[in-house]
Amino acid sequence: MSDSPSAPDLERDERLASGLTSATAALQQAIHLAVEAGLKVTVEVESMHHVGHHYPEPLVEVLVERVIRLS
Repeated sequence: MSDSPSAPDLERDERLASGLTSATAALQQAIHLAVEAGLKVTVEVESMHHVGHHYPEPLVEVLVERVIRLS
């Protein structure tokens, strides 16, 4: 992968932004439904370390637990 700047591909950028928006909405809906069902949801987003010629990639971890309350 080259570090030299290139002309932006606006159509590609728009498709990527649209995909991210859709994926984010789906994640939010899934979390909402899980919480309503009594599950505890923890989402962590972190950046992985730079490796070689690759850019750091985000890492998304989701932990889902059943919460049981004893009275």
